[in-house]
Amino acid sequence: MNAILSRRSFSFAAAAALVVLSIGCSPPVPVEPPPPPPPPPLDPTGVFDVALELLGDVVEGVMTVEGSAEEGYTGHLEVMGEGVDILEMSVNDDVVAFAVDAEGMYVAFELAFEADASGFSGVFDSDMGGGTIIGTRR
Repeated sequence: MNAILSRRSFSFAAAAALVVLSIGCSPPVPVEPPPPPPPPPLDPTGVFDVALELLGDVVEGVMTVEGSAEEGYTGHLEVMGEGVDILEMSVNDDVVAFAVDAEGMYVAFELAFEADASGFSGVFDSDMGGGTIIGTRR
């Protein structure tokens, strides 16, 4: 009886070894690398020198953005010595949208930030027409 168990044990051990060897000898299965992590969320806070073009005229100014993604963003835009508070600011990927109330005139802005948030370019629109805006972080 012991001889029969020994043969069966040997046969089972030999079969298990063959399975392990055949798995170990099979060619490796190609594995695709994981996708890169997403970029960090855009942080539009800072002080920017801006230039706005409207109807062929360019005016320069300063835009300040404060806050955080958790608390919300606020800011101020000053052009030609006149300042207005930034309203309704939202950040979606690398695009920042906001509005200002310039003495009763609602002006909507949409800015596309550079990947490192060092600057942006965008457009604005109001009842008087629209134009373009560029900004560079100080």
